[in-house]
Amino acid sequence: MLSITPSTIIEYLYCERYIYFEYVLKIPQDEEKFSKVLIGRNIHDKKLKINKEYLRKKVGAVSKYINVYLTDDMLRGIVDEILIFNNNLSE
Repeated sequence: MLSITPSTIIEYLYCERYIYFEYVLKIPQDEEKFSKVLIGRNIHDKKLKINKEYLRKKVGAVSKYINVYLTDDMLRGIVDEILIFNNNLSE
């Protein structure tokens, strides 16, 4: 069964050929060679640490879960944040 990550979807939306080169032709992407990728990862990690206790009260969130691994038959990956609202619904 095919299983993809949200990152793969983002890569596809950015450039359909990227997916072809990496997954069909097996050409490695070598992300670590690109400074913009490393800078982006560092910013993402810093924001995760800074926003760990931040709760989005303006949208009605009452609690949250962070860095949750989710999977089903087709999609898998880590979600940065799941918000819980006072009606026990999450987004």
